[in-house]
Amino acid sequence: MVFLLVLAIGELTLFLAAAATIGRDRPDVPQLDPHLPTSSYPSGHLAATISLYAGIVLLVVPRTRAWWRWLTLVPAVVMPLLVATSRLYRGEHHPTDLIGSVVMAALWLTATYLAIRPNADLGDNRVATTEAA
Repeated sequence: MVFLLVLAIGELTLFLAAAATIGRDRPDVPQLDPHLPTSSYPSGHLAATISLYAGIVLLVVPRTRAWWRWLTLVPAVVMPLLVATSRLYRGEHHPTDLIGSVVMAALWLTATYLAIRPNADLGDNRVATTEAA
């Protein structure tokens, strides 16, 4: 839970800092969501979606041996695609906003995973099981 919480809080912090610093205007097209409080770059919706679903995959896949663990990859791929498509359709982002969000989420996910090491305990169990055998 700590891993997912740090992912979410860090992603929100990075998004708000980037949006406040860059301040990019929304695309000059009709928008379905009027008067959003943040700027266009980056897409917080997309970065949050990537962080959440990829974080779940990073926790579930190494900890489960059942075949269904691979099903966690489906929403980790489909949900960001749906969110990205909807944000473009609604006129809220430029395509480069979405690319920036993917890069930001990937870097934050990597940094958080390396800092927290949520699966470090799995290595200890595997070594103990091998030594016991």
